[in-house]
Amino acid sequence: MPALTPIAVAACISLLTLACQPKVAADEALFTGTDGLFTLDLDTAEYRQVEVRGEPLAYRATLLAGGTISLLAYVDKDLKPGYALVSSTGRLLHRSFGFAPYPVTDGLVLGVKLSEVLEGEAYSSAVEVVPLNGGRPRTMQRSLPLTPLAIPADTLYAPPAQPVEPPLILTYRPKRFGLDLLYPWDKKLLLTAIDQQGATRWEMEVTTEEYLADLNLLAATPDLYLLFGLYNQFAGEYYAINRADGSVLWQRTLDIIPWTLTVYPYLNFGEVLPVEMNGTAAGFPAQRPSQSEVGKLTVELSTGDISFEESSPWVETVRDRWEASAEAAQAEGYREETLPDGAVLRIGRDRLVLERGGQDVWERERIPAFGEGLELAAAGKKLMLLVESPRVGISIAAQGIPHLLEVETGRDFTNPAGEGAAWLQPVEVNGRRLILTATGVRWIAKPAS
Repeated sequence: MPALTPIAVAACISLLTLACQPKVAADEALFTGTDGLFTLDLDTAEYRQVEVRGEPLAYRATLLAGGTISLLAYVDKDLKPGYALVSSTGRLLHRSFGFAPYPVTDGLVLGVKLSEVLEGEAYSSAVEVVPLNGGRPRTMQRSLPLTPLAIPADTLYAPPAQPVEPPLILTYRPKRFGLDLLYPWDKKLLLTAIDQQGATRWEMEVTTEEYLADLNLLAATPDLYLLFGLYNQFAGEYYAINRADGSVLWQRTLDIIPWTLTVYPYLNFGEVLPVEMNGTAAGFPAQRPSQSEVGKLTVELSTGDISFEESSPWVETVRDRWEASAEAAQAEGYREETLPDGAVLRIGRDRLVLERGGQDVWERERIPAFGEGLELAAAGKKLMLLVESPRVGISIAAQGIPHLLEVETGRDFTNPAGEGAAWLQPVEVNGRRLILTATGVRWIAKPAS
């Protein structure tokens, strides 16, 4: 049975939408690596080293607040995430070390910080709420983000609906006495709802029957949320809360747990729980761990009444849809990108093909040279830049691996930044370029023409 992981795929898709930026114009590309910081002209293949104060960081740039604020998200050499917010004038507005950014809306960012699990120490985390409308950032300690509140899709073909509001924030309260590395928190949980400006709407304490290993949103209506807390692989707890004030409407323990499906391709996986909404009832695939057969669990959202159909034709339909979507993704055709000279780069699952004037110029096998999520980031007259970009939205801080190819031959072009070269997405401010370093933001001057 697939592991129960965050299932609101709508959040992943919304993050992906935010992360997708227009392709960089044919200009100098910036790379940092073991040999330093370099600029590379994609038109001429000429490069130069740039001296800069502070260690340059590779990052992904995302425009927020109507394009007036740039979110720069990164993972440093110690594999710790971080992000910065930069104004349209190049001023550093906010910087967080150790927090992974989660842009909820165009005007609100959540930063999520998770501690390392160390022997003899309790797990800890924090959520940072950063409004982009001038409000002050605030940090909520010992918190974990709950699955973003989006109505789960009832199909595996179309994307789920966009999240209609920010996620709930779940605070695990540590035990007052003793230390249990498996369950270092209390059974009393604090749920906090915020609005699109980051202000607190309500807080509500919930006491669970057993210690939870995980908590996820299963379904949402205009009036309530249906949540499931996992005790272990054998049982869990369902409960509904009022969306208006957070009050618990009902709560019950059950030995039937949701059965999620893995979204293809598996190297960039996400988990989805197909939910069928029928009036005030929600139906979804579920399973008794003591039995191998997956059935359909139907929950009456207003009362908590349940029914379990062990041999359900609906579950078979869901399974058929999942298999069909996986086959369709596996057989995905070529994506076409137009280069500045009109040539077309066709990016397929197994090969790259450059076509000009209806004739193939060259082709390359994707394996083993390239990984998943390959995208054309920039192109010039002589060189093109391809980047392996993550497809799962929660990986927004991952930069991906850059590849430089000669336009006319498709052969690899050695990156001047040396081993482990990473691509930097400069922020353009009034014709000047800005980059992020370990200590702040720095202007990068272009060579005199």
